[in-house]
Amino acid sequence: MSMPGTKNIVLGLVLAALGITAIALLLHRSSPFVSVEPLTSPQKITAQRLNSLRPFCKSYRLRRGLWPGGPSDLLNMFSEITPTMLTDGWGQGFAFHTNSSGIMIVSLGADGQPGGTRTNADVMLTLE
Repeated sequence: MSMPGTKNIVLGLVLAALGITAIALLLHRSSPFVSVEPLTSPQKITAQRLNSLRPFCKSYRLRRGLWPGGPSDLLNMFSEITPTMLTDGWGQGFAFHTNSSGIMIVSLGADGQPGGTRTNADVMLTLE
């Protein structure tokens, strides 16, 4: 035998969960920082490779006191780094941009040109 009002409580919880899910989906779609288009395979590979470089760049900075100036700096210091890790999902090398406060490693997307949208959009890793 169920307690009085149990069905109403369960129904209320289900409706609340659906409402929260709907709000989250709306916010996700309207956010300028989140793409609603799925990443293509080369974009995923690019993001994974950039993220894999994060600890090596930080370690380089700790050891040398500056950010790596290019791919050869990482290749020369870390035996774990392979040339493939320094290319994007389209086979193009990453561009390294450094200054006194940080580093930006950039893939120029499928078209190899700055800017762009969808698969042509730039993908970058920024560290400070």
